[in-house]
Amino acid sequence: MSRVLCRYVCESSKPFLAALEKRGIRYECPEPLPGAARWTVFTVERARLEDRELFELAEGRKISCLLTRQYTKREMEDARFFTVRCDYRKLAVREEPQTTWEYPCGHGNGVFCRRVQTGPFVCAGPFRWRGQRHWVSETGFSPPLFCDTVTREALEGADLAGVRFLPVYDRDGAEPLPHLHQLLPGKTLPREALVLPENGEDCRLKPCPLCGAPHYLLTGAFQLKARETYLAEGDIFATEALFSDLYARSMTIVSQTFFRLLRDKKLDKNLRFEPVAPESA
Repeated sequence: MSRVLCRYVCESSKPFLAALEKRGIRYECPEPLPGAARWTVFTVERARLEDRELFELAEGRKISCLLTRQYTKREMEDARFFTVRCDYRKLAVREEPQTTWEYPCGHGNGVFCRRVQTGPFVCAGPFRWRGQRHWVSETGFSPPLFCDTVTREALEGADLAGVRFLPVYDRDGAEPLPHLHQLLPGKTLPREALVLPENGEDCRLKPCPLCGAPHYLLTGAFQLKARETYLAEGDIFATEALFSDLYARSMTIVSQTFFRLLRDKKLDKNLRFEPVAPESA
């Protein structure tokens, strides 16, 4: 079974540390900056926070809490589909003139709620692959996904359904870069393909304040649930742009075949895969 981990950063005190030690919870107390208060870092399973005293202590002294969901090896092997994102966010793209996106809700002072890709990306400056990296995403954001030529050729050679690519252009917008390619899912799932609670523990509906379109705020412990009938044919899909607070982003869903291909060829560095929970109805 997957488990949810809570990584707390809390204000430190002797009674607080004693309470952690009493419960056998390991912690760290990093050396503070000059003049700053001491703080304590520790990780517990969310299930342990049913201990009300521990929960109240942690929440009462909380500076931040990062939630993550941890999957077992068996869950990864048994999953038919995964969400995938890239944690290497180093691709700077050109913002002006903007030729990549349209903004259905308007776009002013850098604030927008929805955007739709209508053209290829243009780099803001030179881009070079560093080390054994095969994937990159836009600076500051996770989707879309960009890969190198070795990865593109491996995916194209595997005859995966729905995989296609867009060129990425140099900063002048004149020539496509030979070593950088945008992975573009060939199919977008309709909203009804997903099972999303309006007010769940890790997923909360917050409509766009400009147009009323649904946005869902997620915690790091969120696991996407999708209806299996919509995933019957294909190896890569995109959801509608439904997620996140600042503007609605899509998720990319890939098959077990896609996942294993990249893993077996060691082309999955910087990618984070999480199983999609199937819904039969």
